Amino acid sequence: MTRKELEKVIADTTVMEKNIRYPTDSSLLNKSREKLVSIAKKTGIKLRQTYQRLGLSIKRKVDCYAHAKQYKRLSKGN
Repeated sequence: MTRKELEKVIADTTVMEKNIRYPTDSSLLNKSREKLVSIAKKTGIKLRQTYQRLGLSIKRKVDCYAHAKQYKRLSKGN
């Protein structure tokens, strides 16, 4: 390739896969809970509950419901 060919590059991104995470994604919500707990620990704020076990179990349930296409059960939240 010559230098002139590399001066201008055209990329068609309409068919490229995009890694989009929606705000209702259970793993994203669990990560945000973990980050909030870590920030609270760093700043010295004592939390009564961190919901660590509950957050992980709900994430597992939600993932299983979505995989099995049980959307009514998924929308209930429990």
